[in-house]
Amino acid sequence: MLEQCQYDPEHQVILLTFKQLPYWDQFVADAQTLLVELTGETPVDVASGMDKHIIHFHFDNCLFSLNYEEYSGSCWIELADEGQEENIINLTRRIKSYCKLD
Repeated sequence: MLEQCQYDPEHQVILLTFKQLPYWDQFVADAQTLLVELTGETPVDVASGMDKHIIHFHFDNCLFSLNYEEYSGSCWIELADEGQEENIINLTRRIKSYCKLD
């Protein structure tokens, strides 16, 4: 599923690249399952629009949002709590380790 996970320090986001773009209708369920496995917690909430899903979740006591735009095929994770760069770096490492991307 996941091909690349890269931290962008300039924008303080984790960029996610997939081998094949996720199916729009299945993305939320798949992402929620992955987030529970990564964090041990159920995501906080989900918001879906015409072409974008946003899933809020906690990791290392910080709130993050996983964003997926269907039209652009873009997927990224950003901090909802600013000033916690160490936590987003730790999350990047956790994703890479879990998905065996190192």
